[in-house]
Amino acid sequence: MRSWCQSIFQNANNTIVNEVQERYPEAIRADSRIMSTTAIAVVLNGRHAHIANIGDSRVYLIREGLFDQATVDLDRKTALLRSGQGFDAIANASGLGALTHTVGSLHAEGDTLKPSQIVPEYYALPLLAGDKLLICSDGVPDCIGPNADERIRDIV
Repeated sequence: MRSWCQSIFQNANNTIVNEVQERYPEAIRADSRIMSTTAIAVVLNGRHAHIANIGDSRVYLIREGLFDQATVDLDRKTALLRSGQGFDAIANASGLGALTHTVGSLHAEGDTLKPSQIVPEYYALPLLAGDKLLICSDGVPDCIGPNADERIRDIV
């Protein structure tokens, strides 16, 4: 299942980069930035949810009244935390919401844009009877504002 999700995300990445190459050849400059996006997939197979994500779209697990984020955001803040940076260092960093993994990732090889190899985060989540999954776009927590997780839980 992991390799299948990887293949789907990589194909999407390749398609976006190739489309940019065709439609916007001026974007070939190495310093150009193009739009990219987050992606999330959930495949149910028996009592397991297979989840793949790139960026900061989220899946929440709702189980017996508990509400928990089942995915990890792939942004600069999370990367700094994973690298062992303390909260004080992170508090003074800029661009914490910048995504570190996206669909639409590319790199320049000479004067040509090439799709980058992308690797989504992957989770195999065992499910219990009554579990619910909420798939949430990356923009929803930002629109809701402070304490977004608690507010989303209350709405659900």
